[in-house]
Amino acid sequence: MKRLVGTLILWGYVLVAVVACQTDARQQLMATSGGQVELRSIQTRAFDTTDRVKTLTTVIATLQDLEFLIDRADASLGVVTATKTKGLAQLRMSVTIHPRGSDQTLVRASGQFKLESVDDPEFYQQFFAALGRSMFLTAHDVAAPAGVSVAPSEAHGEGPISASATSSHSSFYTTTVSAKTATSPNPPPFDGVWLLEIGLANGGGDKDRIRAVVTNGRFSTQFTTSGWRGRLGGEINEFGILSAKGTVNRNNIWYSKGALAFEARFDGGGFRKVVDSKARVSESFEISMTR
Repeated sequence: MKRLVGTLILWGYVLVAVVACQTDARQQLMATSGGQVELRSIQTRAFDTTDRVKTLTTVIATLQDLEFLIDRADASLGVVTATKTKGLAQLRMSVTIHPRGSDQTLVRASGQFKLESVDDPEFYQQFFAALGRSMFLTAHDVAAPAGVSVAPSEAHGEGPISASATSSHSSFYTTTVSAKTATSPNPPPFDGVWLLEIGLANGGGDKDRIRAVVTNGRFSTQFTTSGWRGRLGGEINEFGILSAKGTVNRNNIWYSKGALAFEARFDGGGFRKVVDSKARVSESFEISMTR
């Protein structure tokens, strides 16, 4: 009898422990789910437009103004990815665009620093503030009813703004962008999609052909040609002068890194230039941009 009573008491302890573990696991799951919902809420805004192309190009321009280098822009998928690097630290941004109902477009931004998601609300508020100014539209909080906007300081703030994430890394994230970066109602004459071709000047190897989107006179992209990998960004002014710079790296070898910098004038059909890389293993590249 005593053994039976002891067994029942033991099973009672086990049952209590199991129930406690299940309750704790359920609470943790609910907390995690709630955190994800809250994060999505601060990462997402709705804009009163159905112009997908305008939204995509303005996202690209805003990221460039915030000193990001565009890694990928896919108009069909509505996805833009970009990076901002300083030393060994790298901040990645991914922005997706989706229609919302019949009269709105949903924009979601996701930041990642050192493989960890950026969850600081101020980081996203500042990004959407800059995007809203460039689009001349108010960024609506998706958690609010249609027509109810976020705080005026987010969407219509005056003067300089700063994009910053977690306070522990604020010195890396912070960059000042003036209000003059808003998109002009009449876009610059060189805006649009260009074919960028990069290859070795001696004719050896294959040329890399890339679609480069010029927005507000600016563009950035990356390329691969004949064992070289690189990035190139530039600006075309109203007089048709292309000023560009970038980096190259041969076969990802650390001592073969170098830089590109050049100017080229629009010749009626595009821009063309032969550029020498400033690297330990020097090479000349032939670069052209045509409509």
